[in-house]
Amino acid sequence: MGRDFTAYLGHSLKENEIFEFINVLNTGELKATNEFIQQFLPYNPEDKDFKWKVNTFRLGGTISLDGPCGLKFTFSEHVCMVRHYTRWLTFLLNDLEFDIRTTLRNMIRELAGYFGSSFSIYARIVAQESLELWILCGKMKMRISIV
Repeated sequence: MGRDFTAYLGHSLKENEIFEFINVLNTGELKATNEFIQQFLPYNPEDKDFKWKVNTFRLGGTISLDGPCGLKFTFSEHVCMVRHYTRWLTFLLNDLEFDIRTTLRNMIRELAGYFGSSFSIYARIVAQESLELWILCGKMKMRISIV
C-alpha cells in the first residue's frame, strides 16, 4: 500500500481567478506543468486531447480541477492541494525511465510562483490525512504555522 504524490501550496486566488487558471492550464502556458503532462502522455494516450475541467463535486467550499494524466488540483480558501497518481516511493527513489522527481519539483515550483505562494509542502504519509482534513473540512488559516 502506498500514497499518491501530494503537495500543498498557498494561494490567494479568488474563485473567478481559479476558473481563469483553467484557461492558462489548457493553453500550456505553464511550461513545467505542461512538461510534466507530456512525460505521462505515452502512458495515458487517451488523454492526448483532454482539457482541464472543474469537477462538479464540491466539498466544504473547495474547487477541484481535473487534468490530463491523473493530475488534480483542489483549491480551498488559501491552500491548493496538488495530487498525482505517482507513488511516494517512486518519487523518493526516482526510479522511472525519466527524472520524475525533478519534473514534479519543477512543476510545484512553477505553480508556487504562479500562486504567489509563501509555502509548498510535500506531505509525509503520517501528516497527509491531517492536512487533507485541514484543507477540506477545517477553517482555513492564513499561514501553515498557525495549524
